Amino acid sequence: MTLVHRYIDLTNWLETFVPGPDKFLHVCAGLIIWLVAGMVLRRGLHTPWPMLMVVLAETANECVDRLQYGDWQWAETGADVAATVVWPLVLTLALRYLPVLRRDAAVPAVATAPAQ
Repeated sequence: MTLVHRYIDLTNWLETFVPGPDKFLHVCAGLIIWLVAGMVLRRGLHTPWPMLMVVLAETANECVDRLQYGDWQWAETGADVAATVVWPLVLTLALRYLPVLRRDAAVPAVATAPAQ
């Protein structure tokens, strides 16, 4: 059994635990890869590195799908890429451009009136 067939068997097995369409599995996988990549790489989730890992993993997944089907299934590929990448991208951009969401963001001091 080749590595491609083992990977396909693994993804088919994972799909049995997903209560909805396979796009839900893509969304979950994208978010899990993004979070784990941030921890493993020791990079903030606002940096491009965890997002790059999501893109690389999804690219590899789509290449395996191409090997399985024998040709590109562009409509399915596009939908899979979108489902996998959208939420990690939205969260990366939110953390990057809304620094108040980050733990390391400076919290502005609140001016209080002196007690009388």
